[in-house]
Amino acid sequence: FPSHDIKSFGVQIIDYLTVRDMKFLDKVCETRLRNSYIENNPGREWLFVRSFERFFLLHNLMKQKNIEDVLFLELDNLLYDNPECWMNVLAEKQVSFMFDNKTRCSSGVAFFKHSDYLHNVLDSFYDYLDIYDKDPTVCLNEMDALYHFYSNNNDVYILPTHWKSENISTRFPYRDWE
Repeated sequence: FPSHDIKSFGVQIIDYLTVRDMKFLDKVCETRLRNSYIENNPGREWLFVRSFERFFLLHNLMKQKNIEDVLFLELDNLLYDNPECWMNVLAEKQVSFMFDNKTRCSSGVAFFKHSDYLHNVLDSFYDYLDIYDKDPTVCLNEMDALYHFYSNNNDVYILPTHWKSENISTRFPYRDWE
């Protein structure tokens, strides 16, 4: 879209430099995350760094603009409902996201009530990156890091997530998986 079309939809472009998080970028340089560059993948060379960094950018934006009740969407998700209808359920918890499988969460659709609680997620990411840095068997992705946060917190609402599989429980929440 030309820029005047984007603005007609109420979209505001935020300069990366105004929300970047130097503490996170320092952490990237201190850990094995600095080696996560993917060759021959134009525009996605730093996929693993950026997948974490977007949460830090959102946190800084929420703090700067005093924004609350943020629905955080990835571009490849299709919603079949008006998300405003979910607010009464989402507001019961501080953060919401989906399961990807029984040991991984997804932020394809996520909700953050307040920047203070998102800060707790970011602290958990730092812990996860420390674990990743010390243990070469730990996977590097934000989905495992989100699960790390979920498994240590009770204030997470798991959004309904459906798979076509007889091996996946349809009960919510999924904490009772073996």
